[in-house]
Amino acid sequence: MNIRPANALGRGEAFSLMDVTMVLAIVATFAAVAIPRYSASMQRYRADATACRIIADIQLARDRARTTGSSAKITFEPSSDSYTIDGMGHPDRPSEPYRVVLREEPYRADLASTWTPEGPYFIFDGFGLPHSSGVIVIYVGDERREIVVDRSTGEINTR
Repeated sequence: MNIRPANALGRGEAFSLMDVTMVLAIVATFAAVAIPRYSASMQRYRADATACRIIADIQLARDRARTTGSSAKITFEPSSDSYTIDGMGHPDRPSEPYRVVLREEPYRADLASTWTPEGPYFIFDGFGLPHSSGVIVIYVGDERREIVVDRSTGEINTR
């Protein structure tokens, strides 16, 4: 006589409801810790990326002024969270002006304020020097970045 154990019929042991509940509780605990940290790191990344983009475009306007020997102007529009480099075409769509909208992907940033004595813009002379100093403030969630343009040195930094 051939007696088979229960496992040989294809029925293996299963997890109990208690085992599944414990695993789900552990996964939920990890998710509760990881999701806020991930969200905060994404805000930091987006704020840094936005600041780098603004700095690169200010430097582009400055270099354009040096190259052409004429003034270049970059205008900030906090009401629409955007800025424009006047007189320059968009690199991907030359028939359109060079305009960056910060509230859209990948930045999702708020252009909170732009302060210069002249207005919400920077003008660079033919030597690439700004007419005035100024500060641009952006927010991505709770993350704040300030881009500072120094008239005396021409440097552009974040803080």
